[in-house]
Amino acid sequence: MLPGKFAIFVGGFPIVANGEVVGGIGVSGGNGEQDTAVGTAALQALQESLKDQGIEIITDADIKK
Repeated sequence: MLPGKFAIFVGGFPIVANGEVVGGIGVSGGNGEQDTAVGTAALQALQESLKDQGIEIITDADIKK
């Protein structure tokens, strides 16, 4: 990679709670498909742990859907 350049990789997932970005999850080490599966599972686990508090987490890997 050249100085001043950047590369985009999968593995970064925003935590969107009730429509607002409140944090993020970073995953690395597998291929893109594996990193996406782990990141999505983490978002689903977070949703499960917060649902009783009325907090909705977007659990889709592509939040633009």
